[in-house]
Amino acid sequence: MDAPHLVDGRFFPPLSSAGQPARLRVAPGEGAPMVSAALADGTALDALAVDDVQAGDTLHFAGGGSFIADRPLPPEVTALFQSPMRRRIARLEAFSLPKAVLLGLALILCVAGVRAALPAAARAVALAVPERLERTIGDRSYATLARMGLAASEIPEERRQTLARRAADLAGAARLTRRPEIVFHRAPGFGANAMALPGGPIVVTDALVELLGSDDAVLAVLAHEMAHVERRHSLQQVLAVAGAAAMASVVLGVDDSLLEELSATVVNVWSFKNSRDFEKEADLVGMDILRAGGMDPALLADAIAALTTQACARLAGDARARCLSEAGAAETGWLSTHPGAKDRLGYLREALGR
Repeated sequence: MDAPHLVDGRFFPPLSSAGQPARLRVAPGEGAPMVSAALADGTALDALAVDDVQAGDTLHFAGGGSFIADRPLPPEVTALFQSPMRRRIARLEAFSLPKAVLLGLALILCVAGVRAALPAAARAVALAVPERLERTIGDRSYATLARMGLAASEIPEERRQTLARRAADLAGAARLTRRPEIVFHRAPGFGANAMALPGGPIVVTDALVELLGSDDAVLAVLAHEMAHVERRHSLQQVLAVAGAAAMASVVLGVDDSLLEELSATVVNVWSFKNSRDFEKEADLVGMDILRAGGMDPALLADAIAALTTQACARLAGDARARCLSEAGAAETGWLSTHPGAKDRLGYLREALGR
């Protein structure tokens, strides 16, 4: 049998603030601990039933009365008054290297499970979201972008209308179920870019139109963006990242700690990979849209090559040649939202049979 624990303090009778020095004797029992007290006046109290332990130094007894220890109760004493479940939790809370390793492995498995399950769940939920709600999300996203720096387009109105009409014709020829609005803006902060928001609109920057030059090249990029809208990629991304963030908060906590920063990193890395998958799908579906509209699908590969090498255009001679070579050989990076140029042009050329 384990040796009893002796604790010095003061004993207070029921409904009394007048305490006297006492020594508490606590020993493990069959069920509850065996507790007795020897008071300074010679009184012996046996078979005391502890009702509650508070503040780490105070015991309240069933039927009244309490005992306040002179110093915090030893952990082995407070453990005697804990439920089996609480004792197990306390053991888990105590740090040890093996437990830290197990926790790390559990976290990795959890992240892997989230990464595997959330894309399918997001796709299923996205299909169930009413189109009106999706368009509302897109409209609000568009309003946010506008506040961030979208200005009136300087592309001639006639050309903008022609591009929008031809994009609508492409969507009709491909029998797309969603026909997003095409809007043009001058947006120096976004560069040569096009963005498909949930349910539309598709935002096209003047810099993109100017870089690509021909309307056919712009339409190839629009076919890619219409594929995003048709497959509801933006909505899936919003749902999946929100779900991953919620799961990370549940697993890792929401306080301002290193683990919270890690959770944000994990969510972002996962979303990058998901985005690359969507980009590849939109590339291939975009080529199908061009074919359906009687256009050359190679236009998309050419447009992507132009966008990939746009930064090289300001250089000359050997410097430009090196830049173009590096851009063409760029592999997909781990922290990349789009497939690398080499990977991307590779599967596009494969789809073209080159």
